[in-house]
Amino acid sequence: LSDGAIITHLGSCGACSTTQDLAAYLITSDLTTASKECIKRSILNQDEGIKCLENDIGFTNACAKIWLYNGENTGQKCTLPCAAAEIQNYAHNGPSPECALNGCLACAEEQSGPIFRRFAGRTRQRSGLLTTIARPCEDIAMIDHDYACPSQANGEYNNDGGSIFASAAATSSF
Repeated sequence: LSDGAIITHLGSCGACSTTQDLAAYLITSDLTTASKECIKRSILNQDEGIKCLENDIGFTNACAKIWLYNGENTGQKCTLPCAAAEIQNYAHNGPSPECALNGCLACAEEQSGPIFRRFAGRTRQRSGLLTTIARPCEDIAMIDHDYACPSQANGEYNNDGGSIFASAAATSSF
């Protein structure tokens, strides 16, 4: 963009549109499983779930809250298919070439997905990130996340091949 802004996801911005949240998305290869563990912690104490999403995954507080809400909403509205998926250790997707979402993820997509996308802004699909959940290619944005990172010394851009992933991993406290 002419003003130097960099597009990191498609769609409107929201609670998860920060670069810190992008770094968390990039670093955590299976956000579905990682976030599920944090959501489980929130059953007895919501603050523990938020702390887990912030400290273990690296989300900002606002993004952690929308992920927690998403998990709680899915748990309430998709109890049976999610319990079945958990007990039977279902894979995220069925066999190819269809690769249908398992019952829990399909229910979550229908019951929680629209609200999550509206308030989170950033999703893995909108950010062009491949995940452990197979999705149709047309559902994944084409965004290259190999950015030139500012030099810490003088604020200028260096082009040493570093990416936001490498920079985030090297400089983050999560």
